[in-house]
Amino acid sequence: VTVPHPKFTFSPQSVSPTYVRCPHFVPLPKAEFLTSTKFPMCTFSPMLQFGLKCAKGPIVTPAPTVLFSATLTPQDYYAEVLGCADAVKLVLPSPYERENLMLTVFDRLSTRFVHREDSAELISDIIFKTVSAQMGNYIIYFPSYRYLTQICQIFSSRHPEIAVLVQSRNMTEWQRDKFIETFEPEPKRTLVGFCVLGGVFAEGIDLVGRRLIGTVIVGVGLPRVSLERDLLARYYGEKDADGFLYSYVYPGMTRILQAVGRVIRTETDRGVAILIDDRFAEPRYRMLFPEHWRHAKFCEHTRSLERLLSRFWGTKSAEGEK
Repeated sequence: VTVPHPKFTFSPQSVSPTYVRCPHFVPLPKAEFLTSTKFPMCTFSPMLQFGLKCAKGPIVTPAPTVLFSATLTPQDYYAEVLGCADAVKLVLPSPYERENLMLTVFDRLSTRFVHREDSAELISDIIFKTVSAQMGNYIIYFPSYRYLTQICQIFSSRHPEIAVLVQSRNMTEWQRDKFIETFEPEPKRTLVGFCVLGGVFAEGIDLVGRRLIGTVIVGVGLPRVSLERDLLARYYGEKDADGFLYSYVYPGMTRILQAVGRVIRTETDRGVAILIDDRFAEPRYRMLFPEHWRHAKFCEHTRSLERLLSRFWGTKSAEGEK
């Protein structure tokens, strides 16, 4: 394995004399490439960290194993990266009524980095239209803290009457608990949380009933560009797979599925989810929509969004219900 570095290039021959003296290094036989299997890091200097990852061998054990999740989409991708490409696959329908989730895609707006300045005010307006349609608790997800801060500042300056809660970097466990506790089951006013996709508030939290009645997801959740992900893309590309899909699109879509999944947690929960990005209309994203997303509505402007929200809350909601 050769690791690119701004000043140095380390080959196995040059690394060998060093790693044998490092107690935290795990030598592997004939590691062929970088993948998602992680091993301890070996630090040679303050300037360089060397990570050795192995592409060969399954992550799952040889014993009979059942892997299940609501976000194993697409299944062939996960079977490949988990080392069980020949496994039996089963897709079960969602136990929740699809009518309980109003899923809307705002597909005439780009959230790409070069367009963020131009689209910031419109995104703020979409958030306001969503949270003002029904009093309650909402979470808005962004791909980065910088983007979150940009939109939050615009939103708060235009709508100071709406309570805002912002996820910050390096929150302690106590701070995270207090953040979640703020989403009360019987809110007396609208609360809007601004959070990061793929973070602690985008998966693994259960805000049942009226503790969360809606979410807005800004962007398609692509992971940050990195050397590791580019190497992964090249690796899977050499195996006749679409490396960009494997390294960026599929992991990003998993984040989207997890974030939308915060809204409906029980059979009686009801709420809305708004996806903002024109890429959601592309075939490679549409094909990743699970079966219970097939009722998603696509809209081009805020007037259409207002009508959809009014229809959903006006005909479906009742006092005291989600």
